[in-house]
Amino acid sequence: MFKIKSGMRLALTGGLACGKTEAAVMLARLGAVVWDADVAAHRLMRRGLPVGDAVIRRFGPAILAADGEIDRRALGARVFADAAERAALNSLVHPAVIAEMQAWRAAAPRTCVAVAVVPLLYEAGLERDGWDAVMCVAAEEQLVRRRLAGRGLNADEIGRRLAAQWPLAEKVRRAEVVLWNNGTKQDLEREIKNIWLTI
Repeated sequence: MFKIKSGMRLALTGGLACGKTEAAVMLARLGAVVWDADVAAHRLMRRGLPVGDAVIRRFGPAILAADGEIDRRALGARVFADAAERAALNSLVHPAVIAEMQAWRAAAPRTCVAVAVVPLLYEAGLERDGWDAVMCVAAEEQLVRRRLAGRGLNADEIGRRLAAQWPLAEKVRRAEVVLWNNGTKQDLEREIKNIWLTI
């Protein structure tokens, strides 16, 4: 059985609304040092920073909220409706996020478990980029759709977002560790604790 050991560098990925953030929080509580690609991307896309300004130049004022920052819902609606627009956004954001991830991993102490949450790990071709293992958080599609609907997305938006990522079954097939999150948070936490080796 796979066990998480001190010094490991782990990538945590999975499908939409499968519970990647919850799993990362649970790993942090156990002592892991966690970095999140989505958090990094949101920070880098602030107005006045190189990535944020490049995104605004490319997509125009229609993606801005009242406070002048990028409205993620408006930008998401645009890029998930058009593969070319999504590719343009990724070309502006991904290089900076990947550079930050690599710098973070190199600087993480070897005495700790370092976990990078990378939702598009496979899509970006990063699964063999120096990880000891890839962990995939997964859930049944019907449950995923209910969770996304609970976030205010309609059926069309949900379908477009799911279609924009690799099929979850392929991510599950490629990962060294799969964490199924079809039950309660306590169930997920129990799964994680079962693979955490107390040092």
